[in-house]
Amino acid sequence: MKKYLFIVNPIAGKGRTLELIPKIKESFDRDKIDYDIRITHARGEGEKIARDAVEKGYTHIISVGGDGTAYEVINGIGSSKAILGILPSGTGNDFVRMIKKSKDYDEILKTLKISKTKKIDIGKANNRYYLNCSSVGIDAEIVKETEKIKKYISGPSAYFLGVFKTLLKYKNKEVDIFIDGKKIRRNIELVAVSNGKYYGGGMKINPTADFEDGLLDICLVNKMNKLKFALLFSTVFKGKHIKFKEVEVFRGKEVKILGDESLLLNADGDIIGTTPVEIKVEKACIEFIVP
Repeated sequence: MKKYLFIVNPIAGKGRTLELIPKIKESFDRDKIDYDIRITHARGEGEKIARDAVEKGYTHIISVGGDGTAYEVINGIGSSKAILGILPSGTGNDFVRMIKKSKDYDEILKTLKISKTKKIDIGKANNRYYLNCSSVGIDAEIVKETEKIKKYISGPSAYFLGVFKTLLKYKNKEVDIFIDGKKIRRNIELVAVSNGKYYGGGMKINPTADFEDGLLDICLVNKMNKLKFALLFSTVFKGKHIKFKEVEVFRGKEVKILGDESLLLNADGDIIGTTPVEIKVEKACIEFIVP
């Protein structure tokens, strides 16, 4: 018997997420479907709620928020039999961008109730699951800088200011990268290991990535001057960065990254640790509700 839990991040989408709660209640009450709603109050709480929901026998766990909320929820679900659904209301929504889910919330709720599913791959970086992308290099530093700025400025402005400040002070890094056991050494601006095409609010960092192919797509951005990197950054949203000679793209099932110094590790917009990092794809790991 279906039993739903909606995990709601109240600050996602600049607070608009809370407006979805009446829609959820109206839709599910009308069809007399068993459901509960839990609102998170702190970072990381979505994972704890999802893990507890699995233990209590909820069959469908729905992330209501953005990519950060979904990241917490999948780490709570893990490799259990619970089914993941997403009601997107964040500012990024990079995962649902891939599946072209309807923007009409009544239609999305209808889809969640029908619960047609498929098994999808997820990435795993140092034992933390992610849906979209894990990375080291300048973008992880941007995430760190942006979190500081968000204390004073919200929305896209915080991110672009974070990019600008990081670009001014960032120094490229020497790393050893192992892709399915084959070693390469590079002086990098960025290494992005993707399960899905997008990250960072619509940047198409690995345009051929597919969460059903059992592979990770790896984008290396090698050392370049700051002006050229700024130009490259402006092309990432359309996936045109791969035409730059400093960009290399690989595919594989397992990736290991070791730096000459410890580097921050980003996964779906969260700093989850530092290098060394071992990343692998968990094929058909989670059952996901699709349109």
